[in-house]
Amino acid sequence: MIILTNHPQREYQEKCLELGAEYFLDKTRGLRQVDRDLQRFCRTVSGEEKLNEMEERYRVVAETRRHVIITIDEQSTILFVNKSVERVFGYTVPELLGQRSRALFPPACETRTRLG
Repeated sequence: MIILTNHPQREYQEKCLELGAEYFLDKTRGLRQVDRDLQRFCRTVSGEEKLNEMEERYRVVAETRRHVIITIDEQSTILFVNKSVERVFGYTVPELLGQRSRALFPPACETRTRLG
């Protein structure tokens, strides 16, 4: 929902956003500015939709692979594992998310993983 109004008061805008508006356009800023703001909003929504589509495609590919796929961060924390981890390592996905990678690999492997 996009709110288009001539109420420039910040409290009014905040209340509309609290009630579920995604974007707030203030007519008192002028028609050209409203047009620019609306175009910016449409580009943002379009970009978010494309990103969501890409994330969904990645998730589907990752979840349907037989190979184990694991994503870890710089601190070796497991951010993502696919279901194949259950078959290979015997842990469920929820058991591993947020754990350090040493839950799966010996410390020597963890060091090599962090170095690349």
